[in-house]
Amino acid sequence: MATTAPGQDVSEPFLQSRSPAATTTPSSSTKRSEIAVGEPLSHGPARPSGPGHRLAYFWMRTAVVVLVPVAITAFYLWIWLYCLRESSPAKYAAFDQVWIYYMWFLIGVFGLDISRHGLLGVEAAMLQAPFWKARSAMVVLMHSGATWSGPGGWRARLWNVLRENAPGRLWHALALLSVMPFAAFPLSGLTMELADGWVPVKTPATVVGRTWADFNLRKPYQTVNRGIAAWANGLPARLPGIGLVYTPPYVPRDQYVSLASFPNSLPAEGQIPGLFLAPQAETPVGGRTWGLLVGYNCSVVESASEFTILHQKSSSATKVMDGLRAFAQTAGQKTLELSVSSASNSSINVFNLTIGLETGRNLWAYAEMGLSRRPVLGYDGTEYPFADQESTASGEADILEYALWQVRLNASYSEADEMIAFNDSTRPSIAGMGHPFVRQPDGKYAMNRTFFAWGHDLASGPSNDNIESYANVSEIGRTIRSLAEPIGVRCRRVSSPGEASLDVKRSEFTSFEPSPAPLFNRSTMEMETFRFGAAAAHILAGRYLELFTSVNAPPPLAYSNSVAYRNFVQPKTLLEAVMRAHAVDALQLMYDGVGTMDGARLDPNLTATQRGKILERGRVPAEVAAVLFLVWAAGCLALGLGYGFRRRWSATLDGYSLFRFGADLADELRGAPGFSSVAPFDQCNKLSRLPGLVGDSAVEFDVGHVGLVESSSVANPGKFYD
Repeated sequence: MATTAPGQDVSEPFLQSRSPAATTTPSSSTKRSEIAVGEPLSHGPARPSGPGHRLAYFWMRTAVVVLVPVAITAFYLWIWLYCLRESSPAKYAAFDQVWIYYMWFLIGVFGLDISRHGLLGVEAAMLQAPFWKARSAMVVLMHSGATWSGPGGWRARLWNVLRENAPGRLWHALALLSVMPFAAFPLSGLTMELADGWVPVKTPATVVGRTWADFNLRKPYQTVNRGIAAWANGLPARLPGIGLVYTPPYVPRDQYVSLASFPNSLPAEGQIPGLFLAPQAETPVGGRTWGLLVGYNCSVVESASEFTILHQKSSSATKVMDGLRAFAQTAGQKTLELSVSSASNSSINVFNLTIGLETGRNLWAYAEMGLSRRPVLGYDGTEYPFADQESTASGEADILEYALWQVRLNASYSEADEMIAFNDSTRPSIAGMGHPFVRQPDGKYAMNRTFFAWGHDLASGPSNDNIESYANVSEIGRTIRSLAEPIGVRCRRVSSPGEASLDVKRSEFTSFEPSPAPLFNRSTMEMETFRFGAAAAHILAGRYLELFTSVNAPPPLAYSNSVAYRNFVQPKTLLEAVMRAHAVDALQLMYDGVGTMDGARLDPNLTATQRGKILERGRVPAEVAAVLFLVWAAGCLALGLGYGFRRRWSATLDGYSLFRFGADLADELRGAPGFSSVAPFDQCNKLSRLPGLVGDSAVEFDVGHVGLVESSSVANPGKFYD
């Protein structure tokens, strides 16, 4: 056994112990304190000897802390901005996104360990920096085991904070960066959901819908006759197939209930700024195709001054066109079409429910409908242009005005009147419009001849009496019980055939270009098809009680062989009925009102889709997780660039480093109060008085020694260390 001569430097055996030639083997009876290898530890760090080694770079850990958090964050931002930010009404994605979901799941499994792995290396480098140094040896021990990286360490160190023994700024900085991914990864899973959707395939789509070549290939008045039946029976205005209505990019689709689910229905309320009716398939389709662009904006009229056509009956020369004219004649109803201005193509159509009225009904009505242009056959370039979202609001458009006056009569059976609580209100009504009947002092109602004064100047055709006959309630032979205030609707309509590009994901159309007039071959086609809006006017003309059925209103009270309605047609009902008439008109023009895929054809210009998996927004906003990931990535990047490329004594603050630091401080700690083998280290006050900077404990020697030192003994990256 080696011995030490008197006066010999006690550090020599320690230095020799690092060489196999100088290693001593104590006997089994030797006490731990008598081991020659351990003796010098009680006297502080030994004087270094030998050539030593430079502090090392640890490139892999630096690369991990710099690149991986940034890459993970960038990937999540891509998922958010590309897959989640814009929801697809058609549930469409450019590719099957199931693998994105699974990939993110795997990243989430390993993400926390990746964060911890990179920050452990930065921690070792930052412990060498005076700004980030641990306050004392006790704080260095608080860093052991990377307590800043998980809930267990956070809970333990919280107790230290409460005891005013906080772990220091470095521990808190690393803990803050660790909290970010710890919260972000679980939250990110709640920001996305895997759902069934559609992905494109490289095959042509099978579609239904009219084309430029066959738009006029139909029976005369087909859109009118088929549209009347669909409208009067209140059939849904749904598109065939998957039923996808394409809107301009500026239209907020989520504000239209009818566009929220598939198949889409044409809206029955509000302004319709522009809908592109394209060929329909059983799945969403994309590409460039021919279709019909329509827009209609209808609103309830509250003042007679809002009318621009109907008010002309009292201020313009009026001329009867072709005498009595059946606009869309129905049994028991009379219609009359009048031209209100020789300088325009405007017309007023009057109709009622007088002649042939079934005696079992308690409602009667007189109506006037004004048109800025009489129904036009075919698209020939004279239609109003469809420029932008203002087209149906303030630009040029075809106008339809509809005013309705209603009368409540005695029911066929007095018991029926007693059984219903009739609602006489019609709000909002038209102010300043007048009424075809007036109440006399004796309580009876008579014809208001002043109301029909506009007919006295007719140059030809029916006389004033003929016009009054359309409001001659005496033909009914029943007593008037009450009069409703007049109600009305005004519509602006535009349409244009043309080509547009379909954005399947957003259910939008772009790059619309009007096309030449649809093909009309007189040898194979009987007549051109009415433009959009004409069939709607035909549908509405001469029909009153159908206003109830068109909106699926509750049926009237049935009593014996008669019926009794409980209320007048309300302004909201009239508005919806008029809107539905235009919706039916559009569907008849493009799809013949058919709701099936019968007669489908291949369209090589449209790309089909198939079932697939897409990502949708989850219950947690993606912005929350994105902020956490950005803070994490920015923090890791800053610390990695600032400290990851510095030389340091070890890859991490590992157990071996702590063992060596403890060995250097053995003399200071042995016998210190509270330095127990079983008590927690944070109860040893001596540790809090020992230095915490990882630096050079042999700064005066050419070969340094890494240990816990005061702030002035910073490690020199160019120096050699034992």
